[in-house]
Amino acid sequence: MSIYSAHQPPGIKDTLIRDALNKKNTLHLFIKYFNPKTCRLNKFALWLILFVFIGIQSTAIGQKRYAQGIFYTYPSGKYVYDIHVSTWNAYFATNDGVLIYNQSQDQWEDPVSLSNGLPQIPAKSVYGDDEQQIVWIVTPNYLTGYKVYNEWAQSSVLPPEFVDKNVRIGILPGGVVLNNGTQAVVFNSTTVMFDHFITDSTERNAVRYTTEVSRGGASRTTLPLFNMPGQSQFTASGEIETDYFRSFRVTSVGEGTAGDVFLGTNGGGIYRGNLRTQYLEPFYTGLLEPGVMSLNADRQENILIGGMLGVTQISHLDAFQYFRASTQPGLAPGPVYISVIKSDGGNYLIGARGGVFRLETARQNWTQVITAMQLQNRKIYDIASHNRLIAVATGQNLYLKWGTAPLKTLFQEPDGIPIYSLLFQNDTLWMGTMYGLYLYDVNGEKLLPADTPILQNGPAPGASTPVYELKRYGDTIWMSTNRGVASFDTKTNQWSVYPAPVEYLTPRGMVVDSSGVWVGTEEGLRYLNPNSRLWALFGIEDGLSSNFITDLTATRDYIWAGTDRGLTRISLKGLRLP
Repeated sequence: MSIYSAHQPPGIKDTLIRDALNKKNTLHLFIKYFNPKTCRLNKFALWLILFVFIGIQSTAIGQKRYAQGIFYTYPSGKYVYDIHVSTWNAYFATNDGVLIYNQSQDQWEDPVSLSNGLPQIPAKSVYGDDEQQIVWIVTPNYLTGYKVYNEWAQSSVLPPEFVDKNVRIGILPGGVVLNNGTQAVVFNSTTVMFDHFITDSTERNAVRYTTEVSRGGASRTTLPLFNMPGQSQFTASGEIETDYFRSFRVTSVGEGTAGDVFLGTNGGGIYRGNLRTQYLEPFYTGLLEPGVMSLNADRQENILIGGMLGVTQISHLDAFQYFRASTQPGLAPGPVYISVIKSDGGNYLIGARGGVFRLETARQNWTQVITAMQLQNRKIYDIASHNRLIAVATGQNLYLKWGTAPLKTLFQEPDGIPIYSLLFQNDTLWMGTMYGLYLYDVNGEKLLPADTPILQNGPAPGASTPVYELKRYGDTIWMSTNRGVASFDTKTNQWSVYPAPVEYLTPRGMVVDSSGVWVGTEEGLRYLNPNSRLWALFGIEDGLSSNFITDLTATRDYIWAGTDRGLTRISLKGLRLP
């Protein structure tokens, strides 16, 4: 995290000590592999120096600014590359981290992700070493050892021969082994540093490897033809078909206790089967898909996450429920882009490619309120409701619907006006648009002037400031723009402006709470303290799953950041703010 005022650039990051350690380790290997007789470097020294100079670090890498739990990423687990079943846990290497399932307690443990030290994704191979209590993870460029008791990770760069390759993980006393099929390399299990290539046949035969199946009972070629619930089937070719229009290839298999078997798929997530009953069912965890398009939190602190395929609901921080678009009326199979989720009494209004829908979570019932043909624009940015009025903001116009009356448009410009955000203040509709702030009197059915030179449609032709997000907190209405944040006190009619710490802000989602103002951007999560007027920036190095924020929401103790690579929960307790 970096902290700076609106008029001061961020300070230089303190990396001198870590760089010095890197240079020390590099010097040791340089001396080890340098030939003084020929004054030449062997192959290993050459590629090592190359890695050093292009800035890839070979010591501990990853998020180290906050304790585990401050930043928590929910992996989707839809693309499973490898499964390892140990005595106690089942480990799943996925496209956004390693999922850990505790078999004895029948619960999911905290995953290993970008939030707690994993240097990159996807995780391609995994091995859970019960003796050392270390989870070994191979990503395209790194080997990572996640120490369960310390709840932290250390990583080292892979040799070029192992970069982005399919590898097997093995164990030697004091070392972890990677095998790419032709070569084997040893890393020290304590320091996670490169040790040596295996050339001795005795040492090679002593390696204890994890295999595709941990205890040898099943493989993709020997699995029975499972029965599956609903409109799904396990085919004789070893693929899983759901709803008879999507097919998922089984990528890895791991056998658990008591005849259980875990199947990882390419895009369909994890399935758990019983070899005795020959029954296979989805093993749900995480989001429907990695990308988050919309977020909403209700008063009971249920989190709803919208994506391309439907809605994921998280209750009590770890219970998942799914509303798949393919099974809902009005939503055709395939990507539907749930771009908006807004509370509507005890229900939700959902904006999607197919129009506007009302979701009753208690009854798990969807009803279509407005069709896509009525909107004449498939890009819905926001929805707001007031009494019997529903307002829909799209990339072309604002649409108003009173009860069962016909849909009405507000602007008559032939090229349309992109409307980004909506907010009702009593009987006045506030609209954040590409061309500034607009107000609409619902009773008088007329536009009102936005009486401020800051956000008005001007102040000169071509100089309008886009308003991307509108939020109310107490008596104040807040708005994010590409120039910073502005607020309007509805009691005193006073405006306040907080210039952005960068020349051009790219707002994507905003939350206002007692701690301050949070603005999601394409470069990370920004925080503003309105009292001190100081800004802070949080990114991947702090624990975000991605710097590209797509939406934000909040509950009592957490900020939830949706990104293009998953959902990150940020605990306000223990977070350092200016």
